[in-house]
Amino acid sequence: MKGMPVRIALKHYLDTIAYEEGFRPQEARRKVPTVTALAGDVGITRSQMHRILSNDVKSLNLDIADKIISVMRQRGFDMAITDIVDYRDQ
Repeated sequence: MKGMPVRIALKHYLDTIAYEEGFRPQEARRKVPTVTALAGDVGITRSQMHRILSNDVKSLNLDIADKIISVMRQRGFDMAITDIVDYRDQ
């Protein structure tokens, strides 16, 4: 059975911004949240956030996606829904 073409891309997004922040001058770097910090700010458990990051969910509540985006924007990252979910042709 093939995987679904819609997938959670949040881990890739967080990994990418963490990598990019490493090239910014120290004083200009934004702090990329840990799994625990992001889960706490969003209001879900660490294990729930880990399942989302691992793409181990069959659905993603839009309220949670909204909270993730809001938290990341508050931290200075210009996040959009396409940074959480993407679609890949099979």
